Amino acid sequence: MMHIGKLIRLNALVAAMLAAAPTLADDAAGKANTDKPDKIQEQLSELKTSLLDLKTSLAEIKTDLKHFRTDHDVSTQASSREIRELKDEMLRLKTELDSLRRTPSSSQRESGFAPAATTTPPPPMGRVELLNTWTAPVSVVVNNRSYRLRPMDRVVTDPIPAGAFNYEVIGVTAPNNVRTLAANEIYLIHIHPQP
Repeated sequence: MMHIGKLIRLNALVAAMLAAAPTLADDAAGKANTDKPDKIQEQLSELKTSLLDLKTSLAEIKTDLKHFRTDHDVSTQASSREIRELKDEMLRLKTELDSLRRTPSSSQRESGFAPAATTTPPPPMGRVELLNTWTAPVSVVVNNRSYRLRPMDRVVTDPIPAGAFNYEVIGVTAPNNVRTLAANEIYLIHIHPQP
């Protein structure tokens, strides 16, 4: 950018010198003016020096431009190489992912540890099914867990231990209604309008 500034100043100087250059004319008294050729010679010398400076500046700009092109080419090649490497890595990861997807998920695994000798079997479980055929939404609490049902919703609770459980349809039934749930049974609580 400094070279461009020099070029602009140099062009302005050349234009000013050409505009202010003296013209040769006959002296009114017929005498030759001897000091003007020296000034012209001096201005021409300065112009020649300025042109040499301009030539040097242009050579420097040309060299800088050549270095810029070389640097740009090297940078572009490096970027292209990195992009190719990233594409190769993505392809490798995609292949591995496809391979993992094709692996059967039902493969059996064995544990290297023996089961604990004092394991107790889990308690038998059951579920409660909630059905709302009433025209308004209701909330039902089963074993202290609340379920919100819109009209015509059907919800099955998480497994709960078999045996006694309590429920309440908020605003409809009394709290803590106790029912018995057998193992592996689904107990139905139907919320509907009274006939």
